[in-house]
Amino acid sequence: MSTFIDLMLTIGSVGLVVLMAWSLWNLTSAPLNGIQRLWWVFAILIVPGVGSLVWWWWIKRYYPGRKAQDPSWDPAQRPTTQQIGGRPRPNRLRDNSPRD
Repeated sequence: MSTFIDLMLTIGSVGLVVLMAWSLWNLTSAPLNGIQRLWWVFAILIVPGVGSLVWWWWIKRYYPGRKAQDPSWDPAQRPTTQQIGGRPRPNRLRDNSPRD
């Protein structure tokens, strides 16, 4: 009986390693920027089975469906809601009124 359990654990472990290897290999050609890839690598390595399955779902199910809905959608670019501004200048007043 212990031989059967050992065999099943070995097969499961090898399957998990193969799934992780596929996930990491597939991640190299994914349409993501570097930071997003890094987070996916952490997810795949820290939570091996779940991270790989979620990656499979994202790349095979979610990404094609979302891309079909909105062809201009690009996961590598995140739209910013805040305008980029420089540091405030001490000499410039917004309302041009003299201060007391």
